[in-house]
Amino acid sequence: AARAFYAQPGESDSLKAEVDTYRLDALKSLGRLGEADTVARGLRAYWRSVGNYARLTVFDANDAYELAVAKNFDEARRLATSAARRAKDECGDWVERITRLTLAEVEVMSGHPENVRDALEADMAEQWGDSVFNRSRHLMVLAAVAQHEGRPNEARGITERVIELVEDTNLRGVQGQAYEMLADLAVQERDESRSRDMRSKAVALFLADGQVARANEIART
Repeated sequence: AARAFYAQPGESDSLKAEVDTYRLDALKSLGRLGEADTVARGLRAYWRSVGNYARLTVFDANDAYELAVAKNFDEARRLATSAARRAKDECGDWVERITRLTLAEVEVMSGHPENVRDALEADMAEQWGDSVFNRSRHLMVLAAVAQHEGRPNEARGITERVIELVEDTNLRGVQGQAYEMLADLAVQERDESRSRDMRSKAVALFLADGQVARANEIART
């Protein structure tokens, strides 16, 4: 209804684009991916036409993350790398850090945490202060690096810190990731009971966050 209203002659194209960002989320949630793809192409074209590279770059980074969740890792890495490169050339510090963080997450999800340090560059030593969400994402990447490099105690400490950080928020997806990592760490210690308990919590949190496919995958494990 809002899109139809703003489609009237003389209305601002920027307002139409803002409405379309919400339309896109709704269409994806409804599984109407063909329509969603059409809206996404329109948004990309608009932001490119007005030189809003910050919105375009963050949009591509979010798409890359969704592709990684769907296990389309090659395309996710290509898009995330392109977004990080464009952010470095065209955008400010915040957008550059967000896209590098997303690229690091894609590397972790695709099973290549050894590439994370290059993706994050100096951010490995930074404390993220932008938001609880971004800081918790950054910490989860650091936990994955610690686990990959054979430092399970450090990985557990970072992960438990994330759980404390997001405890009173609605960031259920991040909480789910944290409990999933704790489950993996418990497997390394051959503590099957704790692993099952952590996975059960991860399943419940991913379901609450609407990530049904991921919850089902963990449940099968």
